[in-house]
Amino acid sequence: MAKICFTWELGQGLGHLVRYDTLIERLVCRGDEVWFLAKDAARARAVFAGRSVNIEQIEPGSTPREYSFGALDSYPEILNNFGFYAPDPLEQQLQPWLMKFTALAPDILVVDHSPTALLANRISQIPMISSGSGFTVPLKSAPMKSLRYWELRRGERLADTERHV
Repeated sequence: MAKICFTWELGQGLGHLVRYDTLIERLVCRGDEVWFLAKDAARARAVFAGRSVNIEQIEPGSTPREYSFGALDSYPEILNNFGFYAPDPLEQQLQPWLMKFTALAPDILVVDHSPTALLANRISQIPMISSGSGFTVPLKSAPMKSLRYWELRRGERLADTERHV
């Protein structure tokens, strides 16, 4: 059967795990090998307890305070704060994902709020499903819309951040 690898890199809620519970149960029942690369392996193990799911921890990137945004206005600012602020740290952040993808050699990835996994997969070229809400899979627009739509934000700042990231 197939080897399927799920990923979860950013976000705090269990929704990044629970939404796949029924799907993973069915995949395991039909004999597929299921992996979950999770930012919080302990929580993933709790959600998928009793199922034959291989779970490994993978750490999200981070950005030194001097390069971080405080109040976040856009998805690119979130990316900036999770290691996408400069090429060298981002390349270091990509390596664990690339190594996992090479070692696992999955038939398909199911990516949930995992921007570094998405970027690594541009290199790995594994068939992929990007899954999530409109927040974790944002619409293509330039510049991306402000997360604080109720406040007037300068489009220039949003565009500058997006170009930088």
